Amino acid sequence: MTMIRGNDGTGPGRSRTVIILAAAALTALGMGGMNDGGPARPMSRPANPFVADPRPSVIIISIDTLRADHLGAYGYQRGTSRNIDRLARESTLFLRCYAQSSWTPSSVGSLFTSLYPEQHGSFGKDEVTLPAENVTLAEVLRGAGYQTAAFSSSPFIHPDFGFGQGFMEFGFDPAENAGNLNALVLEWLGRRTREPFFLYVMYFDPHFSYTPPASYRELFHNGPDGKPLWDPARVTRIDNLFDLNATVGRETFEYLKSEYDGEIAYADAEAGKLLQALKDAGILDRAIVVLTADHGEEFLEHGGFGHGNTLYQEVLHVPLLIMAPGFAPGAVMGETVRQIDVMPTLLEMLGVALPHPVEGRSLLGGELGGRPVFSASRHLFHEGEIWRSLSEGNLKIIVAHHPDRVELYDLAADPEEQRNLAGEDPEMLKKMTEEFIACRRAMLPSNLKSGAAVHPDRTNELLKSLGYIGK
Repeated sequence: MTMIRGNDGTGPGRSRTVIILAAAALTALGMGGMNDGGPARPMSRPANPFVADPRPSVIIISIDTLRADHLGAYGYQRGTSRNIDRLARESTLFLRCYAQSSWTPSSVGSLFTSLYPEQHGSFGKDEVTLPAENVTLAEVLRGAGYQTAAFSSSPFIHPDFGFGQGFMEFGFDPAENAGNLNALVLEWLGRRTREPFFLYVMYFDPHFSYTPPASYRELFHNGPDGKPLWDPARVTRIDNLFDLNATVGRETFEYLKSEYDGEIAYADAEAGKLLQALKDAGILDRAIVVLTADHGEEFLEHGGFGHGNTLYQEVLHVPLLIMAPGFAPGAVMGETVRQIDVMPTLLEMLGVALPHPVEGRSLLGGELGGRPVFSASRHLFHEGEIWRSLSEGNLKIIVAHHPDRVELYDLAADPEEQRNLAGEDPEMLKKMTEEFIACRRAMLPSNLKSGAAVHPDRTNELLKSLGYIGK
């Protein structure tokens, strides 16, 4: 585990001058609480912001590859998330939050900047680095007097790829283990020098290769009837989920899903330990807490596994919980929101001005409806293939290039996107095509001048190690 420290100035800084080894014992207890059976709670809206004096600290917890619909708070029945479910009961839950990409660097770049991937520049495997021209949430809060720190188990969310911008310290866990990452976070919390602070925590679990610790490995191997979901002798071990030639049977499919859920349960337990430690330290009750994910995961809904290649709902629909003044505990918001809305929401709550125009809109006050959801992704292993999508109301258009194709879905009638209406309804296709073009034309211009600074061999090695491409 490494800790990377930035300069000690008070303004936005990007220099990282000292690398030290850091480790600490993790002693906090996990949170309790039972699954409340899903999101059957009354709808309500956030009130106007209340800017506390002194200003509250801000904590963002992001869990890599976490599908919203695999959490109890979103209706999942497997019991994967008792701690997140408890947090949901103390937060406002956004039922329909969507990421702006289906791959980690692009999505986190949008969370940090409130811009779309093509604007902030981290856009696909050959454009990973978040360019320095961006002004990140961490830089804004650091400039406003916040102590800033980030802790990541995701190998791409690292200062080497530009994601250290604005963080005074950046802790990285190469073992990609939530418990190890918590040790770094708790060590920093014990020696932080002032408040308020901005803390960003990026757990890597439940990312492929789905290897939960032993105590979580068999939690979901049996069905509701108590019988095994598969015959172990018929499970195919897959090293690369993104091999398009891979064919799996029912046993392998059920095995992969159960191991994925086991990893969710482990990440949930470690998130619970962190939240309990924050509560025990007297921080949680006077902090703004956001829990989300960078993207979801495909499980054959459209013929494949993984993420980073398509823009269907299973990879874009992510959890969003906000526990803060102005957000009613236990409230469930049914309107569509985007991850680009998080940054302007936080800054409005804290009374800190946006550094420049952004694409997101605050979730505080007024109506939340009418927000178009634009997302984009460069295919991880099809050279030159780019996907873009736009959802307006119940309609969604997907436009892919190289090879060129268009897909159109009515999400109200077909939420799983199984019936492509592009060839059936020319009027609807014309309308959504015009909306798609208008949305792209209305986007803010990018101010990027520099490109990626990381050698492509480094990126390729990481892609191989994570199973994105063959070894």
